[in-house]
Amino acid sequence: MEDPRLLAALKRGTSAMERGDWKTALIGYNEAIEIDPTNATAYLIRANIHQKLGNTAQFMTDLAKYQSLKRS
Repeated sequence: MEDPRLLAALKRGTSAMERGDWKTALIGYNEAIEIDPTNATAYLIRANIHQKLGNTAQFMTDLAKYQSLKRS
């Protein structure tokens, strides 16, 4: 069973994304990754948030982490 804190952070991040509130979405996904640093999907979504915010370096870092975790 997944950690309820993880589920809550993902929900906050997703809800913020649906509203177009990228900065709040980033906070939610940062929390999710702190709780579960092996969650590849969270890295992919956070990469997309960084792209929306124009954070190219962070986008590339999270995308690489996602790819690394998916290969594991």
